Parts: sequence; C-alpha cells; structure tokens
Amino acid sequence: MEAGFTGGTVLWAGVFPSMATLPYIWFVFPAFIGQRHLYIATSEVFAVVAEALIIATMLRLKPTVGLALSLAANAASFLLGILIKMDGQ
Repeated sequence: MEAGFTGGTVLWAGVFPSMATLPYIWFVFPAFIGQRHLYIATSEVFAVVAEALIIATMLRLKPTVGLALSLAANAASFLLGILIKMDGQ
C-alpha cells in the first residue's frame, strides 16, 4: 500500500462505515419515510455522505477522496442489489 496503510486498516475502513450506517438505513429511515423511492434516495444520500466522512477520517484523506470512495462503493453495492433482485424474478 503506497500511502502507508496496512491491509487491516483498509479492510476496517471498508467494513466499519457500512456497519455504522446500516442500522439507520434499515430501521430508522423506514419508520419515518413511507414512500419507497424517497426512502431509497434519502438512504443512499445519507450512506454516501456519512460513509465518506468516516472513510476520510479513518484513512486521513481529503474529504473529496473519501466522497469518491464512498460513492464508488455505494454505487457498486446498489447496482449489485439490482442485479440480484433481477435474477430472482
């Protein structure tokens, strides 16, 4: 790792942000947002922003780099979910 990160640090920075935001996305937002599309949009924006801040803080990166990493990870996760759902239909 060029920037001086250990594999464990990078792994933890990949896992912890999701662990921190998932309970809000699964349990808090559905209790307050009834419309499905609004729930999905709100949850995704929340996840990207919150996880970007966590990643940037954990890895001591610029916020824009944290945002890019978070956006890429969440886009991949969202698209994978769509593909899995399509396969099950």
